[in-house]
Amino acid sequence: MKRHFFNLTLVRPASVLAGGLLVLSAGLAYYTHWHNARTLAQATSKAAEIAMNGVAEALRRYQYGLRGARGAIIMLEKQSDKRAGFHDYSLTRDITTEFPGARGFGYIHRVAQADTPAFVAAASADGKPDFAVKQLKPHDGDRYIIQYIEPAGINMDAIGLDIASEPGRRMAADAAMQSGTVQLTAPITLVQATGYPAQSFLMLLPVYRGYVMPSDAAARAAALVGWTYAPLMTRDILDAARLGGGTGIITLYDVTSGFPGVQFFRTNQAGEAVAAGAMAERTVYGRRWQLRFEPLPVFVTALRFWNPWLVLALGSGL
Repeated sequence: MKRHFFNLTLVRPASVLAGGLLVLSAGLAYYTHWHNARTLAQATSKAAEIAMNGVAEALRRYQYGLRGARGAIIMLEKQSDKRAGFHDYSLTRDITTEFPGARGFGYIHRVAQADTPAFVAAASADGKPDFAVKQLKPHDGDRYIIQYIEPAGINMDAIGLDIASEPGRRMAADAAMQSGTVQLTAPITLVQATGYPAQSFLMLLPVYRGYVMPSDAAARAAALVGWTYAPLMTRDILDAARLGGGTGIITLYDVTSGFPGVQFFRTNQAGEAVAAGAMAERTVYGRRWQLRFEPLPVFVTALRFWNPWLVLALGSGL
């Protein structure tokens, strides 16, 4: 009878090999998990930066509308029927197509407090018999009065508003006056769109006497006559920009120094974020904005990660 002997000399190396493969598999699974997490964090951070760039780019076009309106105001300076002339200028622009999210373009005139009655009389005679100054809060000092805005129909509640009667609007107007550049207000509630609280802002461009911007802040303050401006609806602007391409949830905050950080935009995106978001910050026309990008499942799927559990299972099977 032939005997079969179990070869003990093979047991030890086989056990070592099997154990080594299991340890290696666990190590590879852990590395895969770590690599996936790092790649996701890097991709999310890059997506946040791209979205922040998209926000800045989406806003860039509106300054061109402000510059066009400023040119019209300067050309109308010697015209008697300025309101009609500004209306005619507005007909040359297709605001809905050129500037989605803008409620219109207008002009704000700086008026000394003592000169307000004379200004109201002149504005009333210039095609607006019911022109009146409205304030959000009583204040002393110059009035920054919305004289024209087109289209007038949807902005009727804004005509005559003294934006200097609200600190945030006044601060942005003064910053534009002193810098000579386009400036944004903090998130505000438009008087003509009260259903969207703290979800809009004004973009302002200074207009100086003499057509040329003075070289220093004091001279700019002395030469300023007013501002062209645009009331902008955040959601309409940024929805049109399709930030994130539907792959993540985007939230925007105003975190300007000295201003309490406030959320003023969040994409209306279905689904739950699958990982921690990444942040990007940028100064946008005088305001410090912070953007948070939270990836959705479709974002992670596109990265085509290896499953760490699959790596462990394959190694264990081997």
